[in-house]
Amino acid sequence: MTTSSKNTKKNFSPTNNKFLVSLDGVLRVQCIDCKGKCACIALPSFSMYFCENPTCRNNLELRYTDKGEFELHDYGACFKDEEVQASIEKLIKEQQVLIGPQPAKIYQFPNPIKTQKDR
Repeated sequence: MTTSSKNTKKNFSPTNNKFLVSLDGVLRVQCIDCKGKCACIALPSFSMYFCENPTCRNNLELRYTDKGEFELHDYGACFKDEEVQASIEKLIKEQQVLIGPQPAKIYQFPNPIKTQKDR
């Protein structure tokens, strides 16, 4: 896959390709990282392809528009943004204030618990 002028990932480079696209009659997309077939969701203006393997580190999405163009979207990049990081840290601090500094009390029952059958 080559870079596109509509590429939304700012730091994309051709060496960072994550998808293998096969155009032999039917469009098929494969994840290069885990070698698995990518899932596809067909929307009115584009089809989006993404790796649905939970252990794969590929968090990119490849879109094939109805104009026949490919676009690469990086949704993991938004979490690296300084504003987003600051807001996440703020939410975590606010949540800690709501919860309080003390951990929840853990109750331990006598071991072993006797059942009706054991009595």
